[in-house]
Amino acid sequence: MDKFITFYDKYTIWQLSEDSLHELAGFVVRENYKHHSNSRPNIHFDAEVEAVYREEVRYFNHSRIFVAKNSENNIIGAIRLMLWDGRETLPIQSLFGIQCLNDISPDDSCSAIWHIGRLAVNTDIGRHGLLLFKSLLLYAMYPICNRKKGIVFAECDSKLLRTMKLMGIRVHSLGNGIEYLGSETIPVYSTYDDLVGFFRENQSFYGINQASVVA
Repeated sequence: MDKFITFYDKYTIWQLSEDSLHELAGFVVRENYKHHSNSRPNIHFDAEVEAVYREEVRYFNHSRIFVAKNSENNIIGAIRLMLWDGRETLPIQSLFGIQCLNDISPDDSCSAIWHIGRLAVNTDIGRHGLLLFKSLLLYAMYPICNRKKGIVFAECDSKLLRTMKLMGIRVHSLGNGIEYLGSETIPVYSTYDDLVGFFRENQSFYGINQASVVA
């Protein structure tokens, strides 16, 4: 069963249970294609949902998945944070061939290697979308920013990457993008030092603290 965390004006935040992973996969794939109207019709939708679902099942025991839900209890936003165990193959490795994550990490930053994925926000919620996007990022950042000298890797949609930089989040590219789930996706990383300033400036506004992040 999903665990309720908190509520905002137009949505609630939950930590997702394993039983809801298929719903998450459908939402993520659907929203990725909705965000990119120039993409080809997704004739492989079911197969892509199944692939995302299988991947999240593999990662689940090392992950925290946060979702936002509307008043109808439908997912309208999602993000997943995983503490890498050094064994599971991450998407940044399988999609981009980037294997030696410890070698990429700046000095003393790899005491904890994290991965953020499945960041998606419903395209139909208008001006509330940016607030929802920021709140989900902050929930994912909490464990990273409370464990110094960590680094987080991600495969970031190019449009979301521009938004994050405009918000003042420091993100470093690891190479050229590829098309993945209907959009240009770029391999990136950020260190604790890149994220902690943004997190501290915003966490009180969103009420992010130890009590609000379910272990």
